[in-house]
Amino acid sequence: MKIYIFEPHPDDLLFGPGPILLDWIKEDHEIHIITVTDGRACYRSGQDTYSDDVAEMTEDDVAEMRINEAKQTIDFLGLSHDNHHLLKFHDADGQKYVPEATEKVKLLIRGAERLVFPSDNNSHIDHQATHDIAINAAKELKLQDTEYLIYAIPAYVRFSDDSIQKQFSIKI
Repeated sequence: MKIYIFEPHPDDLLFGPGPILLDWIKEDHEIHIITVTDGRACYRSGQDTYSDDVAEMTEDDVAEMRINEAKQTIDFLGLSHDNHHLLKFHDADGQKYVPEATEKVKLLIRGAERLVFPSDNNSHIDHQATHDIAINAAKELKLQDTEYLIYAIPAYVRFSDDSIQKQFSIKI
């Protein structure tokens, strides 16, 4: 099965669909990872730093570090780097890049049998943008025979009375 997994940032692959991804690797599916942002904003506030070295890193340094960590994750999982698609949009600017990213993603996901991406009720702009990119591309390509799996990272999901409908109702 040809599976495309969207991750908003270079660490969301393991936070989101990580556990089931391990099963898909064992089942020898063709797995593609689409990393939308470069992760540069993770230390922007400066409050999340654990050392003086990190506090002095530029955003370009952080982006390079996070992209390298994403590549190391691909190595660790034994996935092909040819199937790791780095869009490298700036972190924390997600909605700004939805149209351009949608066009790039359409070239990648043609023929996808399964798409995996974040839910539709995110408090994090990049997670919501990633959802929008995946849905827009699927709609424009009319991927009606494709299986859709949605994941949520609890720290970024807005829960409300109608969360169940929002989580499981997708119209292509």
